[in-house]
Amino acid sequence: MKFSLTSLVILLLCCFLGACNNASEGDQQAKTSKTATEAVQALPTTKEGLVKAIKAAENALSDKENKGVFNKGQAMATIKAYEKYAELFADDTQTPEYLFKAAEIYRSIRNFNKAISIYENIDKNYTKYDKHAQSLFLLGFTYENDLKNLDKAKRLYEEFLQKYPEHELAEASQFSLKNLGKSPEDIVKSFEKK
Repeated sequence: MKFSLTSLVILLLCCFLGACNNASEGDQQAKTSKTATEAVQALPTTKEGLVKAIKAAENALSDKENKGVFNKGQAMATIKAYEKYAELFADDTQTPEYLFKAAEIYRSIRNFNKAISIYENIDKNYTKYDKHAQSLFLLGFTYENDLKNLDKAKRLYEEFLQKYPEHELAEASQFSLKNLGKSPEDIVKSFEKK
């Protein structure tokens, strides 16, 4: 593909203008990201220290001063604190909750493979966790809606229904199975027919 000189100038001008418009936001995010990275590197290795770091990271992530702006760097720092806790204290009762929260953040930043990896870890290693059923459901949901792997989603929804037939998400699992692969428009049309 060949670029003319005019095309190249226009492309560079667009990049420059876009960078200027986002400079203050980018500078702020870079500063926060650097702070988050430093925080991850300085994570303590004691349970008490990590709990404090996690609380600080969660507070910074939900800080009202952010004015509704999602900070990916802070989200990653929070995830890393959760993961460090899980790595060091795998048998602790708080670990599956931290992993569940990490998976939620991974989904929100659209890192679906990481979210799936954590949901699978919860499904395999934390079967007594009170959100085990939600983790299994979200595993199927992520495969269906985010990765478009309908075969895997179908198996997971069926597994969910087998393990948790009376769970509050059982109806959602049945609905998902019944409508697997259908577009939202097709689902609406099937409701209209009824």
